[in-house]
Amino acid sequence: MINNALKILDCTLRDGGYYNDWDFSDELVGDYLTAINNSGIDAVEIGFRFLPKSKFIGSLGYSTDEYLSSLNLPLSCLVGVMINAKEILNFEDGIDEAISKLFDEKKNSPVDLVRVAAHFNEYSDCYPIVKALHSLGYIVGFNLMQSGGRSEKELSDAAAEIKSWKGLEVLYFADSLGNMSKVDVLETIDAFRSGGWE
Repeated sequence: MINNALKILDCTLRDGGYYNDWDFSDELVGDYLTAINNSGIDAVEIGFRFLPKSKFIGSLGYSTDEYLSSLNLPLSCLVGVMINAKEILNFEDGIDEAISKLFDEKKNSPVDLVRVAAHFNEYSDCYPIVKALHSLGYIVGFNLMQSGGRSEKELSDAAAEIKSWKGLEVLYFADSLGNMSKVDVLETIDAFRSGGWE
């Protein structure tokens, strides 16, 4: 459970993996986790959890329970992974089957937090993903990408719909295209608040 106090999440390897297909050395991962454990941050998003891919990607592209259990994970913060909503929504056997392929029940996993990353035009289809993850016992966050350039009404309406989802604890927004100013960030926060988020 996450309360309303300010929380800091570090996603250095998960986000940095776009540059090397999440293929980090064991030494680097170990050093990173030591630094995270000493940092005082609240959550570490260690990597993605993709469905199997035809091309090679490193261990942090899948962040399986088996792999994560082999690491010296920090005891001082939540451990998270990210999933791509598009991949789950497009899975040929359906959302529930995709989630069951990726996640065991939380009681059997080192993962505490799962963040669902969705493009703005996908969010309305994503409640079943959140619901499935919540039913397995995970803290669930939702990362609304490409929020920049949206009107106050678009953002407020999206926030209100997402707020109605049972089992979702945190709503994030991302400047996926790199064009949000300080004013844009503050206006997005205000729009989310008007949609029911504190």
